[in-house]
Amino acid sequence: MAKAKPHLVWKHLERINARIFEDYRAVITAEVQRENGVYALYKDDRLYYVGLAKDLKSRLGAHLRDKHRGNWNYFSVYLTAGTEHMRELEALLLRIAQPAGNTVKGRLKGSTDLKRSLERRMKELDGSKVASILGKNTSKHAAPAAGLGPKLQRVAKRVPLPLALRAEYKGKTYRARLRRDGHVAMKGGPYTSLSSAAVAITGRPTNGWQFWTCERGRGNWVRLNEMKG
Repeated sequence: MAKAKPHLVWKHLERINARIFEDYRAVITAEVQRENGVYALYKDDRLYYVGLAKDLKSRLGAHLRDKHRGNWNYFSVYLTAGTEHMRELEALLLRIAQPAGNTVKGRLKGSTDLKRSLERRMKELDGSKVASILGKNTSKHAAPAAGLGPKLQRVAKRVPLPLALRAEYKGKTYRARLRRDGHVAMKGGPYTSLSSAAVAITGRPTNGWQFWTCERGRGNWVRLNEMKG
């Protein structure tokens, strides 16, 4: 019964001199045989090429005779359990290392580029903070509010603005002030909404109506979400 291969990489050889194919071919054949996996070619200490093969020994031997001949003198091989993720592993290595001998960039099939999502989430922060991260020159002040929205208007009918706000996050207390124009005054602000002020603290999308509390009666702090009903 064949031995199970529970790991993605179950055997490897690193930085082996290519002379082994001349002097000890039988040895390398016995160790690598016709196994599949990912390999890397080096010119001395510099990575030259990354590839994948279903027959590693034969592929490496071929590279001693093809267009890559003379461009490498050391190699590494990583024997993988099956071929299911070989192309993804190769693509990952190509994108990270960008070897000189590879003419194509690895394609991460099925993977979503998070750059757009990152930009969208950053824009939820106060504009001045985004500008400082992206290196843009913008005003230090938040954009003017277009009046109070319906929910804030209902809050303003119950408690007068400006309104003191408080929030507890990861054991720390944060304080802010909801202004009459709907902006939130807080260190690093002002912020254009309750949520953008909350995101500035948490660093991730946060519902400001659930995050912030206000004082409804002396010492009775309630979530703003309860004040808009």
